[in-house]
Amino acid sequence: MQIADDLWQRVAAGELGPRLPSVRAIGSEYDVAHATAAHAVQELVRRGQAITTPGRGTWAVRD
Repeated sequence: MQIADDLWQRVAAGELGPRLPSVRAIGSEYDVAHATAAHAVQELVRRGQAITTPGRGTWAVRD
């Protein structure tokens, strides 16, 4: 997924993180639907590159 890849590259470059932007902010930045932005975040979680804590947000997991 291109958005997830781009977000992770930005984390690795130090442009983002450790807290990731909200799904709404990601959707606005990439000009995509909320569901598409949510899917990108879910992909990062599936890869083990992020964790989501309800009410607290999504955080990058760096090695």
